Amino acid sequence: MTLQEYRDVAKLTVEQLCTKLDTPRGTVLGWLYGTRLPSSANIRAIQVATGGAVRFDDWAPLEAPPGG
Repeated sequence: MTLQEYRDVAKLTVEQLCTKLDTPRGTVLGWLYGTRLPSSANIRAIQVATGGAVRFDDWAPLEAPPGG
C-alpha cells in the first residue's frame, strides 16, 4: 500500500499524517507525490506508524532503471 493509499483509507489530513509520522509537511508531501523518497530509517518509522500497512517493499521502484 502506498502512503497516499494509507492516508485515504485512514481518512487522515496531510497535517494529521505529518503529526503521526512526526515529520515536516514538505517532506511528507514529497513522499505522497513521489518527488522524494524516505530514508531507510524513515521507511521503518512509516511502517511502524502505519501498523505495517505501508511496508519497505511498497517503496521499491516499479521499473528497473535503464541498463539494470
